Amino acid sequence: MRKILPLAIIGVALPFVAAAQVGSGEALWQGQTSLQQFDPECTFLQNNPGTMVPAGSIWTVTTPATVHLKTRDADHVTVESDDLLRLDSSGDAVDTAVVDYTGSGVTGGPPSITPVVTPTLIRVENILSPGASVFTIAINGEAVMANTDALGNSTGYHIRHTVTCVQ
Repeated sequence: MRKILPLAIIGVALPFVAAAQVGSGEALWQGQTSLQQFDPECTFLQNNPGTMVPAGSIWTVTTPATVHLKTRDADHVTVESDDLLRLDSSGDAVDTAVVDYTGSGVTGGPPSITPVVTPTLIRVENILSPGASVFTIAINGEAVMANTDALGNSTGYHIRHTVTCVQ
């Protein structure tokens, strides 16, 4: 009896091992979003401040500020400065600081994205995507003060940059 049992198991297993695939296909789930299913948006996912150091009347960026954005149906995004040097402690303006955005740039986003960097403006155009677009703007450059007499020792300063999404 012991010899018959192993033969019976082998006899049952062999037909399953020898089976061959005779064809395959696919099934799909299809659907379509409605015209206004997703609202236009511009979401700031992460903002990182940059650093700058003074040399005479020129403040030079050593680490660019970055703004990580998610947009949907945006026409363009702009970055502009109010060209004022402000105290970190109060936000009060102490002097003008004319910004030059040379060296700024954009990473990520759809292949159509076009960064336009001028000394006074960063503009991200052609944000064309069938869905949301995610990209990062690196705000680099320098700013020139009019009067260094306004600076104090061991005092923190900053320059504001306004990021605007236009839909």
